[in-house]
Amino acid sequence: MKLDKLLYEVTKAKRGIKPAYTRYHVLKCLLVVYREEPIGRLKLSKILRLSETTVRTLISRLKELNIVCVDRVGGVYLTSEGREIIGKVMEIFVDYGRIDTAYTERIIPHYKYAYYLKLRIPIQTLNIKLTELRDIVIRCGGEAALILTVENGKLYLPYDETAICEDEDERLKLLRRELGIEGVRTILIAFSSKSEYIAEKAAIETLIELLTSKIS
Repeated sequence: MKLDKLLYEVTKAKRGIKPAYTRYHVLKCLLVVYREEPIGRLKLSKILRLSETTVRTLISRLKELNIVCVDRVGGVYLTSEGREIIGKVMEIFVDYGRIDTAYTERIIPHYKYAYYLKLRIPIQTLNIKLTELRDIVIRCGGEAALILTVENGKLYLPYDETAICEDEDERLKLLRRELGIEGVRTILIAFSSKSEYIAEKAAIETLIELLTSKIS
């Protein structure tokens, strides 16, 4: 099963009632299970910021599609089909996470919260303009976006015709130390002035958008 089909099946309404979670929660759940399996529902509930009842519904739907199994003692873990789906995600995706506020305020002072999204693929593989890529992050909920690339072991801030190297900008050096760039070719950063949740959701929604419509 492809990711877009899975996200549709797990989030569609049943008996006219839509679930209390979104595709953001579904992909985040799968990534968390992939990293920490087996994992209990209570821990998943806290990580996903969802009620235990909602998480139970989410896990139940994933189980119906043979994406996860549940061990009464250990918790939730991926099936072979679930591993196959996440394996394809991991072919282009490295990691995502929160950027410390101390760094965020030095990069773009107006935005307190930021989440990064690391990709294994160069930006050229996406076959879209930088402005379009930024628009995707904004459309996914980010208030601002920063696109960075890695070339020859150095971090760059690209523009349409040129790029600023970390050697020329101390802020890029700070980001490199904070994020790490091993195995990374592209870094997308989503910013929010309102909450950590908004920045994180924008980052994961951007990953979903790229996986389901921009990357074949």
